[in-house]
Amino acid sequence: MYDIRGVLIKQNTFMARTKVSLSLEGLEGGIYFFTIYNLASNTSVTKRIINK
Repeated sequence: MYDIRGVLIKQNTFMARTKVSLSLEGLEGGIYFFTIYNLASNTSVTKRIINK
């Protein structure tokens, strides 16, 4: 589960070797970015949430 507002990451066994970074751009109704890095396979997935 991802709680972007509180930056709360609940990890399970699949995400044991995962680093999550969160960045925020803009102020009101900004755009949230959070990137999931898989340290085992050295891959990353970036997701974007637009807070309206």
